[in-house]
Amino acid sequence: MRIRALIAAAALALTAGVATGTSPAAAVEGDLTNPLTPVGRDGSTTVGWNGWLYFGGETNAVGWELWRTDGTTVELVADIAAGPDDAFPHELTPFGEWLYFRAETPATGSELWRTDGTNTELVADIEPGPESSRPGNLAVLGDVLYFTTASAQSVLRSFDGAVLTRVGDVGPLVSELTPLGDWLYFAGIDDENFDSVGVYRTQGVGAERLFDHPASGLAAIGDWIYFGGTTPELGAELWRTNGATTELVADIWPGVASSYPGDFEVLDEWVYFQATTAVHGAELWRTDGVTTELFADIVEGPNTSWPRAFRTVGEWMYFPADTPQTGIELWRTNGATTELVADINPGWESSEPDSLGGLDGWVYFRATEMTADSNYFDGFSHLWRSDGDVTERVGFDGRPLLTDYLLFGQPDTAPAWTSTVFT
Repeated sequence: MRIRALIAAAALALTAGVATGTSPAAAVEGDLTNPLTPVGRDGSTTVGWNGWLYFGGETNAVGWELWRTDGTTVELVADIAAGPDDAFPHELTPFGEWLYFRAETPATGSELWRTDGTNTELVADIEPGPESSRPGNLAVLGDVLYFTTASAQSVLRSFDGAVLTRVGDVGPLVSELTPLGDWLYFAGIDDENFDSVGVYRTQGVGAERLFDHPASGLAAIGDWIYFGGTTPELGAELWRTNGATTELVADIWPGVASSYPGDFEVLDEWVYFQATTAVHGAELWRTDGVTTELFADIVEGPNTSWPRAFRTVGEWMYFPADTPQTGIELWRTNGATTELVADINPGWESSEPDSLGGLDGWVYFRATEMTADSNYFDGFSHLWRSDGDVTERVGFDGRPLLTDYLLFGQPDTAPAWTSTVFT
């Protein structure tokens, strides 16, 4: 494959500076107040891997760090930024036997880290010392992990598990790095005014421009990259490319008005997404590349339900949606039936589920619950899961299962229960 040859030929290969492993904390105090940091899509902060759901969460004692759960036990993976400092782990990306992510410490700044669930270590301090390279756009193509850094966002870097390589300059700034076939597709950003300038693909050095208008929301589905593309004639509408052909899929809101399609997810043979029209507002649409149709007008008429953050788990696709009756709550569809999963805060109050992730037939998500003994929110987000029939808080479903810091917002007077601790 050409991209492998380019890596082998690159002269700037660096030995990855893998640091000494960071051992998981043996004990932590304080409430896990913010599980599932909502930073991005596709497992960037939530990913099911090797029987565990990994996510970013916050406690008073360790700050924002990397956690995991198997649905019964919730464990701190590592206190990367020791003590109450925040590591802000995100861009969680499985690659080989490791889970890679971006995290920061006072000593290294924001750099590339990895964990195998037992050992957590710095891969490389690309900008030495407290300066940050801020790796982003993590994407796996074949047996190589690719990413960019903030100091050189037009430059692709790669890591094969042992050697870190500066692959080459692709031209425009890179956003939304998306693998398909033997190519890396991305949305190009102008380096002067930071506007989107099109869809490109690369095999390491230089880039081929496939769509020369603003674009966003790239998603590899089947043999195509779907995206929202904006042209003067059609506004922001649904497009796709396979590298050889770039075509309009549908002008959903006809004319120069924009439907702003986005949040693409596949279920069976269909691509589901959110789009907006004057008649239906922002609702759930789908396409198979030939037929594009409104799938569910959850709030009928021109009002909007804003379905988004779609996540397919098993035979169902889960997503948050907003209705006047329920507020923003968790919904799902199997392509035939679309239904409310649970009204966590009954009535018009919203639990605002987000950061959806799948593991063993369950969808995990972050939600905010109203306290049982008051008429206001407890102020904390909690970790929840649902299989469509049962929707429950993980770690506390009516009886204490974990230590008090894992009771997800329980009062300080909660008893100090014991828990399985990650060792």
